[in-house]
Amino acid sequence: MVIFDVLTSSNAVMLALMVIFDLLTSSNAAVMFSLVVPDGPISGPLGSSVVLPCTLSPSLDCKGYKISWYRPNNDDNPVLLYEDLKVQENAGDPQYRGRASLVGDLQKGNVSLKLENFTLADRGEYVCYVNAYKWYDKASVFTTVTVVGSLPYLSLAEVGDQVNVTCASDGWSPKPTLIWRDKRGKGLKNISQYYLKDSEGLVSVRSWLMFSPSDSEWISCSVGLSDQEMKEGRVLPLKTLQSGWKAAFIVLLVIFVLVISLLVFLIIKGHVWRKPSKSPQTDEEAAPLVDPASDAAYPGTDEQTQQIQHQVMKAQVQMEKHKQIQHQVMKAQVQMEKHKQIQHQVMKAQVQMEKHKQIQHQVMKAQVQMEKHKQIQHQVMKAQVQMEKHKIG
Repeated sequence: MVIFDVLTSSNAVMLALMVIFDLLTSSNAAVMFSLVVPDGPISGPLGSSVVLPCTLSPSLDCKGYKISWYRPNNDDNPVLLYEDLKVQENAGDPQYRGRASLVGDLQKGNVSLKLENFTLADRGEYVCYVNAYKWYDKASVFTTVTVVGSLPYLSLAEVGDQVNVTCASDGWSPKPTLIWRDKRGKGLKNISQYYLKDSEGLVSVRSWLMFSPSDSEWISCSVGLSDQEMKEGRVLPLKTLQSGWKAAFIVLLVIFVLVISLLVFLIIKGHVWRKPSKSPQTDEEAAPLVDPASDAAYPGTDEQTQQIQHQVMKAQVQMEKHKQIQHQVMKAQVQMEKHKQIQHQVMKAQVQMEKHKQIQHQVMKAQVQMEKHKQIQHQVMKAQVQMEKHKIG
């Protein structure tokens, strides 16, 4: 009887150990999961509501887990914190209170975050973090705010026999696309294009295009975030920049020649009028008639001469202004050429920065994968230790 009791007790202990081991192993298997988030950024218009997807794989009931959404390196001040079966209303960053909520079905492993009244400050990276006591995972979701900028503004500048057409548009987010087209809808290749960001992170775009002047053909500049959100500006590059100045110069030259010719004609005619008369008058009587300084003898002559001289002076002033304008145009062309070179350098630097950001993103993803791998190794080691203890027992 005693032996039977001892055997029964030993079997009970073994059975209890086996049950505990099964519970431990089954518990570990139940909490092992990974988070699934979108590969690309989530985009939403300014002032709208956006949802940042984040789900558990496999789909586990996570109502009893700790769920946190936070900005990178700011986990102590989360956007939203779910703990003890409820959202902690008074915890986290004050700027998100009343705007952040969980919209997924927690029983099905959906921990997606919804942000109301999307602002420019809400752009960037968000970390989705889920902790199941002995297992946790985190993943990053990126967001962008879509802001539609201004209508393209087009301007013209003379460059030799061609026209330099400039297109500018401001206030876009994210970086817009700029396309030149002719009146048939065919794309045109632009000389240069570059982007600038203001203090709020909104993007401005500038582009230049060399175009041969035409009396009938217009060109368009379209800027937008997609084919459905393009804004277009049009311009007709007429031959008015170069030929206009030539025409004005020719007109002024013709007026000048005519004025000089008229002046010479009047002077010659006036000289003829001033010749002495052959009438039998004494020298004293004839002297007033041939005196060049006499205004009474030839009324209106000096007044006409002054008017002509005044017209000549006006023509000379106009020609001088024309020369000054040409000089300013030449200086502006030199400045534009220097500006284009600087823009080219800026574009090259932006391309390098974009490549650097992509590399950093890849490194971050690799680090996350390594962290997950370490966690799995840690769990495997714990399981091996448990199995070893069970064997010893």
